Amino acid sequence: MFFSFCSHKKRIILPLYICVCSLLGCSNVSALEETYPTPKKHIGFNMRWGDTPVITEKLVSTISKMEPTMLRYPGGTMAHNFNWETGLPSEPTVKDIEHKIEDVKLLADGTNTQIIFVVDIVKSTMENQLKMLEAAKVPVRFVEIGNELYFDHYEDVFPSGKAYADTINKWVPRIRKKFPLAKFGVSMIGRQAGNERKQNWNQDVYSNIKVAIDALVYHLYVHADETVQHRIDRFLPHYIKDENKELWVTEYGAQSHSIEQTEELADYVESIATISLSHVLISRSGRYSKIDDESELTEEGAFFVKRRNKNNQY
Repeated sequence: MFFSFCSHKKRIILPLYICVCSLLGCSNVSALEETYPTPKKHIGFNMRWGDTPVITEKLVSTISKMEPTMLRYPGGTMAHNFNWETGLPSEPTVKDIEHKIEDVKLLADGTNTQIIFVVDIVKSTMENQLKMLEAAKVPVRFVEIGNELYFDHYEDVFPSGKAYADTINKWVPRIRKKFPLAKFGVSMIGRQAGNERKQNWNQDVYSNIKVAIDALVYHLYVHADETVQHRIDRFLPHYIKDENKELWVTEYGAQSHSIEQTEELADYVESIATISLSHVLISRSGRYSKIDDESELTEEGAFFVKRRNKNNQY
């Protein structure tokens, strides 16, 4: 297979853990025998798998030039509108490219990246999503419990942050039992909200979680008519700082699409977050996209290559 090229990053073997897990009967032990790199910080890209073209050697090579250590599956909003078994959005169009679950491992192996999974707690069952995680056949190290569930169109499912926390309390122990090395992040809002439900979201979620979680997840987008500093100032009052929790920013971007703002925002996010994922790797509309339809770098993609070259952390 054309993705069998050598990686410049070392793989980690965990024989002692595997041995102990085998004795204790932990699930998914075989996936731990050979793992992907786990740096202290992950820097990479959010993905819209429905927009991603067929995975080719050229596409993998172009992604690899930016040297991400993490990619997101199956995306943000798409996580609640994607059928992993068919590899298509829940309501596919003729333009959608099929990506069966096998493509997750194909891309992870080819780019030597970890995958952060967003489980669908809106339209799927826990059993379905556990099957998805198993079927991916890559180490399950990072899991987001849904995406941006504070938005109004999820109000019927999660009328409050407490309702979301109740779901977290049910899902996390089940997934952790199957994937004991996974870290779990929960969806928080990083700005002033427009109604009482959203205004109270963060505190309602945080105060009602009864199980161990590892991270609070925020998204940071800079409006086209504001500065990066103004966006930071809007974020900080709503950021719950907990020394026992990691900060994951699994989507960020500048709506102006200026390289200057993109760089300033990337500098900030990478300085505060354990996971920093720029939005978006590939977009059918072209907005925010790092790679075009011909699997060539866009201006923003070329920026991230240069950024990697000058920054050892990325």
